[in-house]
Amino acid sequence: MAGSASSQQPDYRLAAAGRESAEDERLGLLEQIYDPVTRGRRAFVQPGWRCLEVGAGRGSMAAWMAEQVGPTGHVVATDIDTRYLSRLDVPNLEVIQHSILDDPPDALGGAGSFDLVCSRLMLFHLKGLQERAIANMVECLRPGGVLCVSTDFDQEPPDTTGRTAYGSEVRIFGPEDIRQLVAKADAAGLELVGDLATSDAFAHSERPVHWARVGLDYTFILLTFRRR
Repeated sequence: MAGSASSQQPDYRLAAAGRESAEDERLGLLEQIYDPVTRGRRAFVQPGWRCLEVGAGRGSMAAWMAEQVGPTGHVVATDIDTRYLSRLDVPNLEVIQHSILDDPPDALGGAGSFDLVCSRLMLFHLKGLQERAIANMVECLRPGGVLCVSTDFDQEPPDTTGRTAYGSEVRIFGPEDIRQLVAKADAAGLELVGDLATSDAFAHSERPVHWARVGLDYTFILLTFRRR
C-alpha cells in the first residue's frame, strides 16, 4: 500500500533522478553492511506492534519488521522519495511519501500511534535540524514507546574535510557528536536505554566498515531511547 503526505515530489537528497541504478546499488550495499546488526538490535520487536521506519530507503528493514509484528501488527515505511519502496508488496506494510521535517504526523496515523520508530543513517545528514527531526519522531511515539536511531561513528573519527560521496559531504560522528545527540533526545523527552546508557565512552561492537569510495575506515553506532 502506498500513499503520499506531500502535494509535490521533493528532490531526493542524493539526486537519484537520472542515476536510479547507481542509487539502487548504493542502497543495496548499505543493506548488506548494516542489516545483520540492525536486525539483532531490533530483536525486541513484538507481534502486534505498530512500527515506523523513517527514511526507509529500499525498505529491507521495514519488510523485516513487518515479519516480526505479524498479521496483527502494522509497519509504515516513509521516505521523501518512495521510488524504491514502491516495489514492496507486503500486506501489513504501508509506504508513505513523507518528510519527518516538514509533514505532520497525522499523515502517518496521528501523534502517539507507534510502539517503535526507527531511523538509520539519517540524522548525521541533518546538521542544524536534528532537534526538529527527533522531536517529530518522538511525537509519533506512544508514551513508553521506543526510538532506534543509528549513524556512522568512530571513537576517533577520521578527517573528512573536503570529502564527498554521491553528491553529499561525508560526515562521521565522534563521541562528542553522540553526547550532543543524546542531550537533544533527552530534551525531547527520551531516555537512553540499553548497554550504551551506562557507557560514557559509547563502546559498542558494531562491525567495522571500509568505505572504498572515500578511503575511510570507521564503524557505526545504534542508540535506543524510550519515551518518558
